[in-house]
Amino acid sequence: MLVCTTINYVKARPSHNISQPSFGIKLGISFNRTNMSQNIQKRVLNWQKITVSSGNIFWIMGGLTGEYPFTYQFAAAIEIIYERKGCQQLQLRRYEESISLPILLKYYPKSIKKGVNLQLGIQPSLVLSKRYFRLEIDNSKKTEIKEEDLENEEITRSFDLAIIGGIEYAFKNGLKLGTRVSMGILDRYNAKGQDRVATTYSAGNQLYIGYNIAQWF
Repeated sequence: MLVCTTINYVKARPSHNISQPSFGIKLGISFNRTNMSQNIQKRVLNWQKITVSSGNIFWIMGGLTGEYPFTYQFAAAIEIIYERKGCQQLQLRRYEESISLPILLKYYPKSIKKGVNLQLGIQPSLVLSKRYFRLEIDNSKKTEIKEEDLENEEITRSFDLAIIGGIEYAFKNGLKLGTRVSMGILDRYNAKGQDRVATTYSAGNQLYIGYNIAQWF
């Protein structure tokens, strides 16, 4: 009786197990920019606003990742990522080095190939350093300037918050490939100019490769 019960139990178990918690590394490229919406009058509809994208900073990003599954299809993930951002508005160019902390919910749909996950979350970022350059009219020469020499409306905040989403594929050997987009929800500048109303948000795209180190242990 005991043998029969054991055999029946083994056959009744699911053929797949819940994924184990994992941690690893990731490395990739990021393409960062800013989107500025401006209008002459304060009260206008969204479609009447002028939106200008600038920056287009291409940079290498990398960091540490961690993931904890709590069902067969859902997992919580957190990362700590170093990346470089920047933009150019008029004759002022800005570069920033920052640490980002993506906090994500991952969904592994059964209807798609095993290993694919969809991601959605938020990403707070803290700027570690800033560099400002004043450009000539023809952009042939740039001169570095200090932050204290800028007008208040030209200085950016040291904290940013963005909504992020993406898709990733995890291979059985621990490798991961993914892409992600981000859209800022906070104005990047400390103050707006007196002569116009403008709001500037960060935006970006990432393409990365990762590896699950936890499978070694």
